[in-house]
Parts: sequence; C-alpha cells; structure tokens
Amino acid sequence: MCHSAERMKGERKILEGGLDNSGNIEGSLKDYWSRVITAASLEPYFIYNAIVHAPLVAPTPLLIIHGTKDLALLPEFAQQAYDAAVGPQELVWMETHNHIELYDQDPYVSQACEVIVRWLGEHLKV
Repeated sequence: MCHSAERMKGERKILEGGLDNSGNIEGSLKDYWSRVITAASLEPYFIYNAIVHAPLVAPTPLLIIHGTKDLALLPEFAQQAYDAAVGPQELVWMETHNHIELYDQDPYVSQACEVIVRWLGEHLKV
C-alpha cells in the first residue's frame, strides 16, 4: 500500500475511534498516528496565511469557533481572520485549555454544536 493510502487508512481510523479524555489516541489508532511534526511539515505550517483569504469568503457568511487557549492555532489568528473578513460573520470564543478539546470533548462540542445549529438557522437558506 502506498504511503498516502496508508495515511488515509490511519486518518479514517482516527475519525472512527477518536481520542480519550486526555487527548490520547485510543486503542489501535496509536499504530497510525504520530504526535510529532516532521521537518517537512514545518515550512507549510509557518508560511500558510489563511488571513489573506478571509475576504474571499464573502458574500458567504463566515462562522469562526475558536478556543481561548490554543498553542497550535493561536487565538490571535482567529481574531485576525475575523477582522479581515467582509460580509456576514461571527466569531465565538470557547473557554478551552488546548487545541483538541473542540474536536470531541464535552462540554466544548455540545456548546459549539449549539452555536452551529443557531448560526445555520440564521444563515442557511432552505
């Protein structure tokens, strides 16, 4: 199996399995997931700038839900993207402790879902 196919298999298992309450990958998922950033991934991570693309979202409404404490994607970047966006937009801060709590841990997921459902009700044309 090629490297990308193996990676996709691992990512699918991560989505199916999830993380435990400590943010650790459960069960056999550890076989497919690495908690390191490779040297090859650092350059794209540091040079990508989503903020310059924020105005391109308009006129589509933009919802940003971001944690207050996040060392992987700094809250300042969420604020800058919000500030750069044009058109209907909303920025919601969640009182989190790390980057992954919004992925699969309550109460963060439930709170985020409530915001999303409300927001979709306001902006989704049915």
